[in-house]
Amino acid sequence: MNITFAELKSQAREQMKGKFGALFLCFLLVWGITFICTRGFSLVLLPRLSDMWMNMFDAFSSSSIDMLEDLEGDAMALSSYSNLANAISLAYWFLVYPMISVGLSQVLLNLTYGDVPTASTVFEPYKTKFGKSIGTVWLKRIFELLWLIPFYFGAIVCVGIMIGIFASDSSRVDRLSEAIRDAFELGSGLGDAIYTVIGLVFTFILLTGLIIAALMIPYSIIISKYAMSLYVMNERPELTSTQCVDESKRMMQGHRWEFFILKLSFLPWFLLCLIPFVGYLSLIYIIPYMQVTYTNFYHNIKPAPVQTEFQYAEAGDITQIVETAADNIMGEGFEQ
Repeated sequence: MNITFAELKSQAREQMKGKFGALFLCFLLVWGITFICTRGFSLVLLPRLSDMWMNMFDAFSSSSIDMLEDLEGDAMALSSYSNLANAISLAYWFLVYPMISVGLSQVLLNLTYGDVPTASTVFEPYKTKFGKSIGTVWLKRIFELLWLIPFYFGAIVCVGIMIGIFASDSSRVDRLSEAIRDAFELGSGLGDAIYTVIGLVFTFILLTGLIIAALMIPYSIIISKYAMSLYVMNERPELTSTQCVDESKRMMQGHRWEFFILKLSFLPWFLLCLIPFVGYLSLIYIIPYMQVTYTNFYHNIKPAPVQTEFQYAEAGDITQIVETAADNIMGEGFEQ
């Protein structure tokens, strides 16, 4: 890639000038649909569900005949609400998520080409590429999930080895316990012993988290080869879903590490999220900015238009082609 990350980000900021509001509305629309379909239904019913659980608790604790008779109706209603929420969530993942993902990638492409983002673009795949959107998005997701399996088992093996190392020698656990007691100035009483056990559990959870984080680095690099699939699908509609994924893999050869470092470069921005309230508001800018930068990365690694077949000049000038065609038709020296 012949452009630096700083230049990619600068280009993204320049492209968003004067258009950020329209771009944010597109992201807000996608976020809103996702929230409503996956969480909104449960939140709306939360007061009703809370009442049901309280009625069940009161019925069991009081053994009231009348309350126990009402318990069956509450249980059936609770089951119905739960099934409806699950059905809406399932419909979202298969019929909505692929469309808005492809539509949002088209919004980003349009922005990088100089167009003003429009919310209607998010829903265009429903009219133009319904089946291909589902196929491409889920083919990409399936490959990502399949790659997760060996890392999942790798994490289990690593955690098992870590536990085995400590369990094989009780002195290691004793030394770790002693270190925790010294660090927090704990004694040998029952309360201090409980805190020591909690410290041991927390230490193992922390070590497990570090192992998983370490394994996620190569995983993220590997699955980045599928990252350009939706861009390819939008720009090359003649390709099938499988060909879009294959083209993304071909484009990302030699660029996966660069893409990982580019993603990692946004980590300081996400550290702003540690600031209460202000941090979450910063995501309003960070996520669109990050996605526009990724789109520019795509533009810089995608193959250049093939011009040699038609003998185009480097700048795309067709003057020479016209002159050559005239010579072939009229014969050389026609102008003389």
